[in-house]
Parts: sequence; structure tokens; C-alpha cells
Amino acid sequence: MPKSNMRVIQAASREAEVYIYEDIGDWFGGMSAVRFKDELKALGDVDKITVFINSLGGDVFDGLAIYNELKNHPARVTTHVNGVAASAASIIAMAGRKVIMGEGSFLMIHKAWSVAIGNSDDMLKLAGDLEIIDSQLAEIYSRKSGKPAAEIMEMMRAETWLTADMALESKLADKAIKTDPKSDDLLAAYGDRVLARCANIPAPLMAQIQAMKTNQQAINDQDPEPEPEPAKLYLVHLARQVLSSFLSMSLLVCLPDWR
Repeated sequence: MPKSNMRVIQAASREAEVYIYEDIGDWFGGMSAVRFKDELKALGDVDKITVFINSLGGDVFDGLAIYNELKNHPARVTTHVNGVAASAASIIAMAGRKVIMGEGSFLMIHKAWSVAIGNSDDMLKLAGDLEIIDSQLAEIYSRKSGKPAAEIMEMMRAETWLTADMALESKLADKAIKTDPKSDDLLAAYGDRVLARCANIPAPLMAQIQAMKTNQQAINDQDPEPEPEPAKLYLVHLARQVLSSFLSMSLLVCLPDWR
């Protein structure tokens, strides 16, 4: 069983900390709603919970379940975005009575996306389902910010990245503070995945990612990996051929909110 991300920090004052520094959902090998519920229950009776978030998101339904676990908990919940709260993780951030953005942190909201298998009717049904999911997400952001759901939907459609100050201005956060994070934690964990999974990456974050990749390349150049053995090269070639054949079939696997 994975190590718990929750701990009681002050038994006398009944305070606890929760860290979501991973993807959301079992499918992504991250924090599932079931594990979150069990760990939250194991905290016992606490009056204050502080949730620290650094996650690119994941399964939309696990995200919503975790959001509701926190919203319905009797303790006073505060959420801190220490790195990034993107996609489903941004919904979890909205569970705090107070949402606090750390220095250099980002909030990202977008429309849910998925892939599917089936005929045209199945595809049309999935599109309708995604619209319903988007409307529910927009309502959550709308209640937090006071903005009309239609305005929030436009922000989601554009895949909007918000700096700490922008989140504060949009009223999706209540406070922006200076923290003392490990500066490269977010980039080291998520650099390539941010590039692969997100479209409208803000320039400051892109610059940080590119700088990190350049530094890493310099390290790799100093200590190059050994050439793969001929047998391994053949296996790599074979794997690529199988993947290419699979993709050419244009089959899609149904997954809610790939991010």
C-alpha cells in the first residue's frame, strides 16, 4: 500500500496536513478517490486540514470525488497550490474555504477531454457526456469566483493558465503568498508531461521547462548512456511497428479526462 500523504501535525489543536503531489486517479498511478477517502478517515477527528497541491490532474471523476470529500468534511479546509493545480487537481483546489497560491504557482482550467471506441452514435454520445461534465466543472469554478458560468466556460475552452496573481484577480484564489518551495520540484516531476499534455503553456513556465531540459541535456552529454545492444534495437523497432499498426486502425479507448 502506498505511503500515506496525510498526517496529523498538532494533536492538541487537531490540525492535519494533506499532500497531493501526484496525478489524480488509479488509471494514472496516482491518488484515487478510494485511497483519499481511507486516508482522510484515518486522520481521525481534526478541526483543520491544510491540503498542499502539486498535480497536473488526472481522472475527472476521482477529482470530483476528492473535492466532495473535502467539501463535506467537518474540518475547516484550506488548499495551497504549491506548484501547479491543473485540470482535475484545480477542481480539488476549489474545495478549500480559502484557496492560497504559492509563489510561482499555476492554476489551469480546461474542458474535460476523452477518447472513445465505437460508431458515430457512440462518438456523439461521448461529446454530449463531455458537455455535461464541463457544465458541472464550470459551476464549481463559478461558485468560487462569482463569475458567470458562461464566462468560466470560455476560460475552460481556451485552456487557461493562471499565475498566482491572475488566480487572485479572477477570484479563483483568495490569497497569493511567498513560499519556500524546492524550486525544481514541479519541473523535475512534470516538465516533459506538461509539454505533452497541455497546449497553451504560459511563456514563463515554458522558459523554465526549456531551461531545465537544456541543463539536463548538458548532464546527459557529459555522461552518455551506452549504445543499446542489437537485440534491444530489434525489440524497439518491433514495438514501434506494432504501435504504428495499432494507431493506423484509428481505434480509441474510452477514458474520462485523460489529464
